[in-house]
Amino acid sequence: MKPGGGNRKGKQFERDLAALLHPIFPFARRGAQSRTGLDAGDLIGTPGYRFEAKVGRKPNARAALAQAIAEKGSDEVAVAVCKQDGEQPIATLLLSDLLALIRKTGPAPQPPLPFEEGPVPEEVDEP
Repeated sequence: MKPGGGNRKGKQFERDLAALLHPIFPFARRGAQSRTGLDAGDLIGTPGYRFEAKVGRKPNARAALAQAIAEKGSDEVAVAVCKQDGEQPIATLLLSDLLALIRKTGPAPQPPLPFEEGPVPEEVDEP
């Protein structure tokens, strides 16, 4: 890899992630980064969520989530989005946060149960 290539790849991944989130968060964009990371998250304009984005040969999702948790506000959900080279990105969050999101949004609508066409079976009286 060329010098600075990993840094460039990380910045591009953050921009790509912001673009993916635009339909939900129209103001999502890369945050202003500092050495401590405390100035802004990897993404800003995502109210209620603190995103930590990692990309590379073997990004550490647990460490990324720990960083997001350490830097999030009390009203934010920490989400680590990691992309291993050549693979699809994954999102990691605490199970308690996932359950809270599911409770908030509700379950997906259930399709109707399959119905078999034909005669209805007669009830049989057992002796």
